[in-house]
Amino acid sequence: NIKLVDIPKPNFPSDFEVYDPKTTNNYTTKDGVSSGSKTMSYIVIPRHHGNYTIPGFDFNYFDLKTKTYKTIHIDDVNIQVSRDSSTNATAVISEFAKKDVSVLGSDIRYIKDNVEPLTQSHHFIFATSWYKWTYPVSLILLFSLLYLRREQIKQRANIMAMKNKKANKVANKRLKEAAKHLKANDESKFYEEVTKALWGYLSDKLMIPIAEFTRETANDKLKQKNIDELLLNELNTLLDTCEYARYAPSAVNATKQEIFDQAAKTIRSLESLL
Repeated sequence: NIKLVDIPKPNFPSDFEVYDPKTTNNYTTKDGVSSGSKTMSYIVIPRHHGNYTIPGFDFNYFDLKTKTYKTIHIDDVNIQVSRDSSTNATAVISEFAKKDVSVLGSDIRYIKDNVEPLTQSHHFIFATSWYKWTYPVSLILLFSLLYLRREQIKQRANIMAMKNKKANKVANKRLKEAAKHLKANDESKFYEEVTKALWGYLSDKLMIPIAEFTRETANDKLKQKNIDELLLNELNTLLDTCEYARYAPSAVNATKQEIFDQAAKTIRSLESLL
């Protein structure tokens, strides 16, 4: 596979500035056989003039015809770099191995000996006394916020626990309101109170905030508490019946009294298990 051929990288002299090579693949595949070439082009910039040698290297490949590995040797490449006539060099120091240091006339300026007294241009706030007080104040604020957050979580937990404890009492109170509407033959308010009794009981008992409460969330919580599948089905059927009765009364077969009794029974069953 020509595309996957790894071409050895030449060992360029240390004075050469070498850029990343550009790889060009020029090959075709016919009847499962690939042929073509792969070219890697390097851009190099010598830093100094002189004679340089790029050492040769070997390239190994497997010959499919002879079924053997073969080696191609690349000879050394000699390069002569001419001096740049525009370079304003006044001296060349070549005492260091593999390095030429060019000293230009503008590199070093005359040392100024009439220096004016140094003055502080500005003040750093980090060194001021008031800035040091920001550390303890920041710590106090941080711990205060953590304490308030902890108290808020504790207070919320207490509220949820109180709702959990009173869930059955609140649900029964709503069922009593539903019973009044049942006697008054007010269907709309009856089904509304029964639905509120069921939803409110589940929200308080399972400690799910109203903003996060959905039927799916309630079912998941009840399954986690190993509530019987039959009871879950009865609960969901009852909720569906109340919804249908509010918006499509003709689609409901059960009487209002049967729905009321079923709601009270379902809440009692859940209360005994939760």
